[in-house]
Amino acid sequence: MIQRKRTKPAQWYIEQRIDYLTAQLDKLRDMLKSVDENGNFEAVKDFLETRGRLRELQNIREHMNNW
Repeated sequence: MIQRKRTKPAQWYIEQRIDYLTAQLDKLRDMLKSVDENGNFEAVKDFLETRGRLRELQNIREHMNNW
């Protein structure tokens, strides 16, 4: 019974975090579209890191659902 109480808040947190990271990814994607030829390497780095975090959370969510 204790595990059920813990999984629901954990699932809620993961969903909230996925929503936040998706919004951040959209902002970074828009920023990268408006970058000139010199590029903004910090924005690219942030975009790739955010995309990686988002994929990790999605994988965790899938494993939680399958387990």
